[in-house]
Amino acid sequence: MTGSPWRESGGKRRGPAWRWLLVCAAALLAPAGAAALGLENFSAQLTLTTDYVFRGVSQTREDPAIQGGIDFEHGSGLFVGIWGSNVDFPTNQDRRQGRDLELDYYLGYAFDLAADWSAYATVVRYDYPGSDGAFEYDYNELNLAVQFRELASAGVAWTDDALGFGRQAIAWELSGRYPLPRDLDLVAGAGYYDLDELFGRGYSYWNLGLSRQIGSFIFDLGYYDTGDAGTALFGERAEARVVFSVSAVMEGSR
Repeated sequence: MTGSPWRESGGKRRGPAWRWLLVCAAALLAPAGAAALGLENFSAQLTLTTDYVFRGVSQTREDPAIQGGIDFEHGSGLFVGIWGSNVDFPTNQDRRQGRDLELDYYLGYAFDLAADWSAYATVVRYDYPGSDGAFEYDYNELNLAVQFRELASAGVAWTDDALGFGRQAIAWELSGRYPLPRDLDLVAGAGYYDLDELFGRGYSYWNLGLSRQIGSFIFDLGYYDTGDAGTALFGERAEARVVFSVSAVMEGSR
């Protein structure tokens, strides 16, 4: 996105960049504070990536991103968190102001189905701070997923306000992870984003890559692409690309 939307707070001009620094700082400091307080199942992650790709489409127009998240999981299965990234959304479709920040708030519940099988239900709020009252990008999404150990998962996501346009959309996804020699993991995923009510069509997307964790750091190298319909809808932002990411994972007292 272009532009630098601002909001008034406490008599000072504070924009998305200011808020994003707070989120990243919290991601770095919160686990240590949680450990000091004796809180369990508290974690955070800070990521540097060459591109932010969501369902096969670059959210930063092929530019790098800094991302961070904080997550708390209760022993009952309830979990809550916040995750964010810089984005680069242009002004179009009657939206006079772009967006350069995404903040996702989520609340969910995880439970066991059977031996080695678990399920998740999550409500996510995608928030793109800005002051354009004519058209909002924000929307809510319901996610349901089943997982086999940490090796494979299948999920579906539904919203009645796709991309903030007030239309329904459904995303179907499969993902997997397979251990390789030298502490490498082969990771893969595929999905279909049904945007028929919004654009009259949907599109397929997939990814394939390698991942390795060394201490508190995770290194990811992945190939991302979409079908022809994805390119027709989103142009070069949906074309094939290779993405490299480095994440620092921090945990409280588990």
